[in-house]
Amino acid sequence: MDILRRILDSIYLLSGVLAALCLIAILSLIVIQMVARWTGEVFAGAPDYAGYAMAAASFLAFASALNRGAHIRVSILLNAVP
Repeated sequence: MDILRRILDSIYLLSGVLAALCLIAILSLIVIQMVARWTGEVFAGAPDYAGYAMAAASFLAFASALNRGAHIRVSILLNAVP
């Protein structure tokens, strides 16, 4: 059972890292789109890609946040229960 817990923890950590990379991708897409607008170019599809990255970041971060007790509702529950 201990080995299963370690495997799951590593999967949760990996999903958290992937979620962070998705957030960095969103930042990069926004900056690239800003630069493209300043130079008069059009970066078609950037909002779509940013939306996909946001959805991926949200779903990938769920398991890691719940495992660490960092989810807002988990924090509220832990603070309310003695």
